[in-house]
Amino acid sequence: MTEPATASPLDSHPSPIAGPRHSKQATASLVLGILGLPLLLLGFVGLGGAVLAIILGAVARADARRKGDSRPTRAMAGIVLGIADIVIFVAVIAIVAATSS
Repeated sequence: MTEPATASPLDSHPSPIAGPRHSKQATASLVLGILGLPLLLLGFVGLGGAVLAIILGAVARADARRKGDSRPTRAMAGIVLGIADIVIFVAVIAIVAATSS
């Protein structure tokens, strides 16, 4: 059987508007990584946000690999920002400890 012909050429093609779906975990990792730096002003709250950014980013990246996504950029950005937040946190603690003694 053949499919009935239609007047619209869009009936046989996917929507050009539909883009790739992004992982909510990857987005949460990115947001926590971005908010990590201002949250460092609150002490260990920022450190917790940075650790969560790394964990969520790693989980989202593993899910992307399992699903065959070749560019888990949001997850990787969240991981990098989380690591940067931790490095900055440790540097600030080291500077404060060195200047107070």
